[in-house]
Amino acid sequence: MMEENTAESELYDLCIQYKGCIDRAARNDIITDISEVDAAQLDAAADNIRQWMNLHKHEEARFKAAACYSTINGTGLHIILEDVFVPVDLVDTWMKYVPETALVKDQFEMLPLHCACYEPSLELVQILVNACPESVQIPMYDGMLPLHIACGGRGRTHHVCDLDLEVLNFLIETFPASLDVKTNDNMSVVDILQRWSRRDSGYDTDVSEGEEDDDDSIHTLERNNHGYVASEFLLHAVYDNLSIHLIKLLLQAFPTSAVATGPNGRTALHFACSTFKGDGIDIIALLLDSSPEAAAMVDRHGKTPVQFFQAAASRRDERGMCLLHRLAAWSKGFSVSFLVFLITAYPDCVELRDKYEIVPYQYAFQNKALSIEVLMHFVQMSPEILCRNRYRNLNDKEEEELSVDKEENGLSSVARRDLVTCNHTLEPIAVEGTQSSGTSKLTAAAREERQRSIKLHIQLLEHASGCNSGTCTSNNCQKMKGFLNHERQCQEKSHGTCKICKRILTLLRIHAQQCKERTCHIPQCNAIRERIRQIQKQQQAMDDRRRQEMNRTYRHGGVPENR
Repeated sequence: MMEENTAESELYDLCIQYKGCIDRAARNDIITDISEVDAAQLDAAADNIRQWMNLHKHEEARFKAAACYSTINGTGLHIILEDVFVPVDLVDTWMKYVPETALVKDQFEMLPLHCACYEPSLELVQILVNACPESVQIPMYDGMLPLHIACGGRGRTHHVCDLDLEVLNFLIETFPASLDVKTNDNMSVVDILQRWSRRDSGYDTDVSEGEEDDDDSIHTLERNNHGYVASEFLLHAVYDNLSIHLIKLLLQAFPTSAVATGPNGRTALHFACSTFKGDGIDIIALLLDSSPEAAAMVDRHGKTPVQFFQAAASRRDERGMCLLHRLAAWSKGFSVSFLVFLITAYPDCVELRDKYEIVPYQYAFQNKALSIEVLMHFVQMSPEILCRNRYRNLNDKEEEELSVDKEENGLSSVARRDLVTCNHTLEPIAVEGTQSSGTSKLTAAAREERQRSIKLHIQLLEHASGCNSGTCTSNNCQKMKGFLNHERQCQEKSHGTCKICKRILTLLRIHAQQCKERTCHIPQCNAIRERIRQIQKQQQAMDDRRRQEMNRTYRHGGVPENR
């Protein structure tokens, strides 16, 4: 606590007076319906703080000292943020002149942002975070970040319905890694949301008898954040086009929300498809991967998400390109499930030609960001893609038109040849090392048995690594311990010639890929995971550079320069 100083404590004392007005109203249980007398007292107390700030805002040293004056209860900013209806202009002025106040902690190591997240207002949270962005990453004494508190982690939120999705969305977009942070009690954001949702089951979301259903209205979403239940969170997030991170969080916390329906019988996938305007592909793909059965669900008018998506899938731009053309040419990646969904909505898109007579898969095979699974799905749909005799050269006029439009619109020069009819029979080409009889391929039963064997070996590895008993009941425990000791001492390991070391390292790598513990006792687990992360970062950096070079080339219509 700082020494008593009248000049420094002036602002703090005014904040205490404001807090006193709030406490008096709270004791009368009228905080949500403040009487005229209490409202007048609150306004007067707020005006006193406002007048002090206007009077001293040009006295930098005095204003800063007063704003940062702190007791065990924190600064005056901590005090006024306990009010749900605190005037925004007070906090805005505070942050404008003394933004460092946002990093001052109280006795519980709480920042002002922590206080604001108890019953958050998006405007207040944005002011505090914009003044001090790193505040979203700072935990209080029990390990809770502002996001944990906004999700109801401190218990002041009485129902999951009281949560503000826009605040959660803002905090997650500012610091996405907060989704993986756990408190000192080992509680993640998902755990906190699930805890509150279990308390709040039982809401009735049915449309009342005789109520007219409307295609374009979402009755459950027209209510404010204090009026919809857990199963409707996903509907609300998708309808308002909130971030993909928040939608992932809601799917993890409320797994059944992907198939939950509103009064008109529509799921989140219905809304995502009906409002799709070209920038919601990731959301649709995420919903499909979470609950594939949602694609076949019908609303009260008998429409499926596929039917809603058909208009977007078939719409063509000025280049004659449909959605599949654009995704194949410029997408940073999409899943096979989304590709199947898109083709189901508009089957003709597979062989549809754009202005340059180019089909989607010609773009796809030039897009290095697409996965091999997506490319192979194209091949499975049209094996003749691989036929060399299926192409002809473009004539000079077509080449010139494509070159000009490529420079104007940034199109790739992927189609210097056009498709012609392929009539000959395609025959498989033998690959070296395979048997013509096909016996080298594992059957489904053999693959299942192999996976079971690997799983048992991983379990034995985890047991042996932590077992200190000399009389262990496991028959293979001592044998696995011997293998681990061999791996630590083997001199041939560095040359890659020891078969035992290869098998043990393979088991360690498989375990590391699955391990979620912060500090694992399995030998080399942490080191292998760190190495995997480094390789992923390097690969991502390579992909980003390759994508940037491709985009630069396509924009300028030329060949990449040699560097």
